[in-house]
Order: sequence, then structure tokens, then C-alpha cells
Amino acid sequence: MYVLDTKRGPFRDSVPCINSYTSTSYEFYIKIDISGNVEIKQKGIFYCSGSNGGITEHGNPMDILSIKDNIPIPTDSLNTIKSLIDSPVHYSPQFVYIVGQIKKIKDDLILKKEDENDKLKLQKEAVDKDLKINELKLQNEILEKDNKELKKHVLKLERNMKMNKMIYNEDTDSFEPE
Repeated sequence: MYVLDTKRGPFRDSVPCINSYTSTSYEFYIKIDISGNVEIKQKGIFYCSGSNGGITEHGNPMDILSIKDNIPIPTDSLNTIKSLIDSPVHYSPQFVYIVGQIKKIKDDLILKKEDENDKLKLQKEAVDKDLKINELKLQNEILEKDNKELKKHVLKLERNMKMNKMIYNEDTDSFEPE
């Protein structure tokens, strides 16, 4: 589905020469879909007038701008593009300038999207960092608690050994009476 599907032209390539029997004009086909993809084609038309009534040859449309990035175009930018396309044009170089302006609008939207993606990535990294810090703090609290429990247990063992007058024998890896 297209939000813009139009044809402009034909526009002359340049101001015609007085003694010239030939000229070239161009038609432009502009399509912008709802996803923001832009396609602009140009078709040349060659005119030759003469004693035999003249001839007209139509070329095949060729791409002059094709952007398939799936970045939607906001309404205000789309309105700007429509007003550019509808502006008075007499020669094809003028319309090629308009095509350049449409490309610039799209490039700005792409950069804006990339900036938004970079900000989201930085925010995600900050959240991930905070989660990791909190996880490490929790692990530290658990280790401190386990350490306190272990110290209490060691103290309890030492007291019991003194009361029972036991000593540790490294050779047998056991406690023995004094």
C-alpha cells in the first residue's frame, strides 16, 4: 500500500535550441509505501520533429532513487515531500534537485532512527550493568553471611576442643585428647 504514488512530467532536459528539431524530456514516477520505502524512477522521452511528422521514442523507466529501509516517514516529512513534488518545475534538472531533497529527508530519518537505536542500546547496557551490580551485591551478601556462619562454627569447634582438651593431629587428620 502506497502513501504516495504519482507521476510528474514530462519535463524538458534543458531549454530547447531555436534551430533544434529534437529534444528529450523525462517523466518521473514516485512511490512511497506505508513502511517508508521510497522508489523514484525516471523515463526518457525522445522527440524528433521533421517533414515526416516526427517520431517519439519512450525509454524504459530506470531507478534514480531506491531506499528500502522500512523506516516510516512521519506525516510532516511526508507533507514536505508532497509539496516538493508538487512545486512548479519546468526542466528535469530541477526535479532531480527535488529528488536529492527527498533523499536528504530520508537520510535524516535514518540517522534519527540510528540515534534512537543507539540510545536504546545504551539504556539496555545501563540496565544490564545495574542488574549485574545488584546480582554481585546479592552474591556478596550471601558470601558474607556464609562467612559469618563459618566463623561461628569454627569458634564453636575451638571452644569444644578446649573444653574437651582435644588437639588436632595433622598426621592422622583427626582430633585427639591432649
